[in-house]
Amino acid sequence: MSTTLENIVRGHMVAYLVGRVITCPVAGTVLDARTAVAFTDADGDPAYVVSPEAWAAIKTNPTARAYFEGTHGFTLPEN
Repeated sequence: MSTTLENIVRGHMVAYLVGRVITCPVAGTVLDARTAVAFTDADGDPAYVVSPEAWAAIKTNPTARAYFEGTHGFTLPEN
């Protein structure tokens, strides 16, 4: 993100996604908008959120990464 406004909008979008889902669809744990890991869509907007624990499992699993990147077209975080 390059501007403060973009950061604010992204934060609100993540909070909205967390509010809609409430629990992580992968790990089943309660999501927190401050720590949730957001996957972005083709436009670069947050489109899917998972818990940090779920992200730790996904980022080391090539099958899971391929599922989210290939099947759903999400861009996953670098870290």
